[in-house]
Amino acid sequence: MEMSMTSFLAACVTVAGLAMAWSCADGRAKPPSHDEQLGKPDLVASGVRKELKQTSIVAHLHAPMQEGRTLIWCSTMQVAWNELCGFVTGGNGAPTISNPGALAPELLKGRGSRGEIGEGSFVATAGVGPGTIDRIRRELDETFKGQASPKLLPATIGPDEIIAYAYLFKNLEFPVRFMTSRWPSEWGATKLDMWGWWKDSQVENEDAIRLQVKVLAYDAPDRWSVELTTKAGDERLVISRLAPGATLAATVDAANDLAKGRESSTIKGGDMLRVPYLNFDLTESFEELKGVGVSGPRGGGSISEAIQNIRFRLDEKGAILKSEAVIGVTSVPMFDEPKRMICDGPFLIQMMRSGASTPYFAAWVANPEVLTRKRGG
Repeated sequence: MEMSMTSFLAACVTVAGLAMAWSCADGRAKPPSHDEQLGKPDLVASGVRKELKQTSIVAHLHAPMQEGRTLIWCSTMQVAWNELCGFVTGGNGAPTISNPGALAPELLKGRGSRGEIGEGSFVATAGVGPGTIDRIRRELDETFKGQASPKLLPATIGPDEIIAYAYLFKNLEFPVRFMTSRWPSEWGATKLDMWGWWKDSQVENEDAIRLQVKVLAYDAPDRWSVELTTKAGDERLVISRLAPGATLAATVDAANDLAKGRESSTIKGGDMLRVPYLNFDLTESFEELKGVGVSGPRGGGSISEAIQNIRFRLDEKGAILKSEAVIGVTSVPMFDEPKRMICDGPFLIQMMRSGASTPYFAAWVANPEVLTRKRGG
């Protein structure tokens, strides 16, 4: 269902899981849409700050860490903001900002760009008037071969309204499915099913699964980092446990620094990796951006709405991320002992391009609120 201009506008969605293809009228198989690949979420929140007590969707990586609070970020909001600023200025200099509040200045200096996402997996643009909506839809169809599932894109906008939009989709599937636990792990009082690798001679492809885990660093059960091999050669899926920094950006940087100067290794023998399931569909409206004035030589106006939706799924099959972002503006004028790598305490997930220093998705999971509990029960 399409949303009106006044009820939508800035979203980051995440996706995982694959659906069965269906047949087209001419008999050729049509690949599943992004939403069909996502499947049904285990957790849905249409207003995160109102519905979840221990979780925040943040618009920029510089968000401060808070003890026990999960922070989820995707670069599409930052990219949509960059597109808006580039449009009103014609790409020359910084826009004029009025009534900035606390969020706009952070976005002006925020990390996250088109180049860190990778061509062919996103659409990002800004423009004025209803023709912009038609152009966005054409670009989505061309880029994603008809598989895109936009939800926050309005049917139309007024002739003087500006829209900035970003849509991202990534599917990081594992070559071989990881093992799934026969018994739950405990995060405090919460019992969670896990997937990963541990020694199990009953698993036929045990060794192939083991070789998909690259240990980037290991210092202790609560300080380690691993990279999981996926079919997407230029993409990285990194999971780390470490003490949080002052901000989400500082935590991301600290996790990436763990591997510096170290030689990676494979897991072996009595080592284990256990990761909980995530499968959520979260939406947030950034009220702090409403009323912020953004203008430049090519026009501008006041932001009327900024909404972000994140649909993310992580399981033994891989990680899929679908990310939308829209901003609307009114009127233009190493240890030898076995390694215990279990995500039963705060941990960080990153999805990034190879060679990039900034991810396009980062989630600091500080509590079990967004995690999938015991599966099937």
